Order: sequence, then structure tokens, then C-alpha cells
Amino acid sequence: LVSRFRAIQHAAGNLAGTAPEDRLLLRVLSEVCRCGFTRAWLGAVDRLSLTIEHVHRTAGRAAPFTGRSGTIAPHSYEAELIRRRTPLRAIDTDRIDPIVSDSIRSRSYVAAPILVDTRVIAILSADRPAGPLPMTAEDREIIAAFATVAAQAIQRALLTRQLDEMQADIRRSEEHTSELQSHHD
Repeated sequence: LVSRFRAIQHAAGNLAGTAPEDRLLLRVLSEVCRCGFTRAWLGAVDRLSLTIEHVHRTAGRAAPFTGRSGTIAPHSYEAELIRRRTPLRAIDTDRIDPIVSDSIRSRSYVAAPILVDTRVIAILSADRPAGPLPMTAEDREIIAAFATVAAQAIQRALLTRQLDEMQADIRRSEEHTSELQSHHD
């Protein structure tokens, strides 16, 4: 467990300064797979809608994924995760949302919300489809830590973009003021 958390600390350093947000999320999936999972995926959340956007496999690269998209089933693990804003272990295939089960075909996985402010913007999930055992509580804590790191990195990227935009506005305002002063002189 300690080595996996050290890997998360290392991943946090690797993610620092990565922008834009979509590239950052692809890096998160890659880092998750370096921490004992063979597959990681990201589902974008918009209210009660879920779209599986990217899947990464240990042997491959994160890539756009044309999985299912739709309204989240009210009694699914994914709906519970969004309501409670807490990580989970999905081990009962009857509670896995069809959006996930039809696209990913996972029988057991861990998932955690990526929160920006208090809003769930995405669900980060991972599994070991060829593994003999279901996901563990330790796996759930690892994915939760990655979701927290991802949320912090996204917040940092958003704040950096806002600062850049504000600085550009200030420069334009100063240039405009300078032009006005030169016309009055």
C-alpha cells in the first residue's frame, strides 16, 4: 500500500503543469494504470448523464472512446457515487450502470468522483479485468487518491487559465488607455 501511495505522489508531480484539462485527464488515466490496475477509464458527468470518454490500458495509450452515453440508472453504483460524492467498489454486476457495463464490460471495478468545487464533473474508474479477485478496499482508496489529485490539478489548470485571461484583459486595457492618452496629447 505504501508503494502505491508513493506512486500517487509521483503521479501528482507528473501532472503538475499539464494543460489543457483534457490532456491532464489522459495523463491521470496513464498514471492510474502504473499503480496496479490494468485498465482505467473516465466518464464525464453532466447532471445525471454519463459519457465514457477515454479508456487506457496498461499495454496501450489513453484514447478517445466511443462508449455509450446516457442517463444514469437511479439505483446504479454510478448514481450512488454522484449522490454521496464518495469512492466505491462495484462488485455486484446487477448494480453496474448499463452505460458502463455495455461499454467497458467490467465485472468488478473501483470508482471515485472528480469534484470541482462541490460538483462531480467526472468519474474515474479502474479495474483488472483478467484478475482473479474482485477489487479491494485498498484499490478503492487508491482510486480515491487519484481522483483527488486529478481534481486539484484541474482546479490549478482552471485557475491558471483564468489568471492568463485576466492578465490579457489588463494588457488590452492598458494598451487602450495608452492609445487614448496619445490621441489627447
